[in-house]
Amino acid sequence: MASVGRLVEIIDTTLNLRGSALYQRKRLVEAGVIQGKQGPGGDTPLTDTAMVLAAVLVGTTATTRPDIMRSYMALHAPDGQRFGDALAAYLAAPHDLLELAIDAIAPAAAIRHRDATGNVTETLFLSEEDTPRPGFTRMAVLTANTFTELAEAIRQAPPARKRRRRRRRTQ
Repeated sequence: MASVGRLVEIIDTTLNLRGSALYQRKRLVEAGVIQGKQGPGGDTPLTDTAMVLAAVLVGTTATTRPDIMRSYMALHAPDGQRFGDALAAYLAAPHDLLELAIDAIAPAAAIRHRDATGNVTETLFLSEEDTPRPGFTRMAVLTANTFTELAEAIRQAPPARKRRRRRRRTQ
């Protein structure tokens, strides 16, 4: 897995953004939603990458309230699958994802995909609470071609190198 900086750069480049993913990552780290430091060897978990991607798609709501991204990642499908886990799984293997849609106003998401039989189905991820949703929605949609290109770029990114601490010379 690549370093955080490289993954954020890949998201910005693939989605044709100008530093939005980097800004969203900084906001998520400041809010304590994701780790500021990388794991051993500089690796970044796919769940953190999925959260940064979802924050970019949510936009201003995630910018003003980065802690709401926990609510987005905890959305459940009727079969019990969590949205964060599903998004991370599709980042690892995007071949069956056809469309990702995220509601930027209230936590909700939909993934259109091929199921095991080859049929196209849509899985809705909603919160467990029955909160009234606003009368209008603002959906951010990521198509299959763009998502596949993004996942492929993440998969082919060079792995993060483990940094060695510089030793100070003592005289």
